Amino acid sequence: MWCFSSIFSKNVMRSIQKLLNAQGTLTQLHKQLAQQERLAQQVRALLPSPLDEQLLAAVLNGRVLSLLVSSPVWASRLRYLAPQLLRQLRQQGLPVEQLRPRILPARSDAKRPARHHRPGLSPESANVLRQAADALEAGPLQEALRRLSRHHRK
Repeated sequence: MWCFSSIFSKNVMRSIQKLLNAQGTLTQLHKQLAQQERLAQQVRALLPSPLDEQLLAAVLNGRVLSLLVSSPVWASRLRYLAPQLLRQLRQQGLPVEQLRPRILPARSDAKRPARHHRPGLSPESANVLRQAADALEAGPLQEALRRLSRHHRK
């Protein structure tokens, strides 16, 4: 048993040591996040209202600036403004060659809505279709009306 706990504690110590060494990585990630937030604020200042409020993040990768918004509508508006926005960003000293609007839907903790079901007939409409089918001679129309009448809501 002593051997197991000795190995276990050595592994725990190594893991703790790795975590402590990773603090530099966490600091670096924090700096990158702060830079991205400053960049997003800089871009927001150039956007018209209400588009400025819809910008979720801005990420510069090389000379490509990805602008994250919550819906395709806002992405389209950014595409429309891209040439003007590129000029303004370059005037401010940002080395941007291309803008890429990206959609990042808002996360929701709520459950997704249930799948939409096909609309059904009311019981009254289904009854009318059955009566119409009964009044017809046997044939494809009669069969089609009977099939259709079975799609009523219960």
